[in-house]
Amino acid sequence: MTTRLGGGFSGLIFAFGFAASAGCGSGNSNSVPAPPVTATIDTTDASAPAPPTSAAPIVDAGSTTPTASAEDAMCGGADIDLAAVLANKKCRPTRDAPPTPASAASDLKISLTPSSTKIAPGGHVDLVLEITNGGQAAIPLYFSGDLMLAAQVKDAKGTRISPPAGNAPKNADPKCADKDCRLPESHVLLAPGAKAHAKIGFDAVKMGWPATGPTTCCTIHVDPVAKGSLAVGTYKVKVPLPYESNQGNPADPEVAIQVAK
Repeated sequence: MTTRLGGGFSGLIFAFGFAASAGCGSGNSNSVPAPPVTATIDTTDASAPAPPTSAAPIVDAGSTTPTASAEDAMCGGADIDLAAVLANKKCRPTRDAPPTPASAASDLKISLTPSSTKIAPGGHVDLVLEITNGGQAAIPLYFSGDLMLAAQVKDAKGTRISPPAGNAPKNADPKCADKDCRLPESHVLLAPGAKAHAKIGFDAVKMGWPATGPTTCCTIHVDPVAKGSLAVGTYKVKVPLPYESNQGNPADPEVAIQVAK
């Protein structure tokens, strides 16, 4: 995908025009021409704006130098709320994004820190996700599909607990069967040394899909429902990042959580 991030601004050009015209006279061929008259014409226009100073330089209207607007500030920077970016429809890829540096996969450092590594069956733990750019160049991250950050859980045997096995239910309306649904997209621009973070909850419960599907045709995310507490044991909890492509991206972070009485 050749999406890009960026923005632009329009410049102002101050133009000053001055024009003077001379009048015309009439004469007789038998008369001696009068000598020319020299006059001083004041061309100063009191209503014209003052020329720009060094504090307000002239800007070329064709300039494409990007500037970050207040609306786009949350889509990049040094301290980024990743969950808010993924939910913000203004943080969408545009065509003039900076290129992804070749070292992006090694420059990105991803961690997942649980508030506790041991909880009771049915208990709750918060997972803090952090993505840090340890490189010297800005790194654009592109996401698509289900943009909700959620924990993926497997037991010690590798059986998936959450999300549940099978597919999430869809809208049963026949009109939705042939509906062309476009996958949501998002991006974040991670400056050198910057950090994107999010908090994801994990409940030690079994999960199942709801009996009925969503009420709109193009709903991407469906929340599973609790089906009782998890059995005692050790579980691998991962937070899959909805990368647009799996090529060259760092591995999803994972931690072990012990469920014990």
